Amino acid sequence: MRDILTHAYFNVSAKRIWNVINQDLSLLKKKVFEIKLELDTRK
Repeated sequence: MRDILTHAYFNVSAKRIWNVINQDLSLLKKKVFEIKLELDTRK
């Protein structure tokens, strides 16, 4: 996706970007929070 955004941004669908924001980023946020929580408990 990054390559498409960088080199072919006129062909990127707004719907696809919206789906990434709403679906993929929330999953990423959850995973990062889980990793942070795990690292914090190791201290």
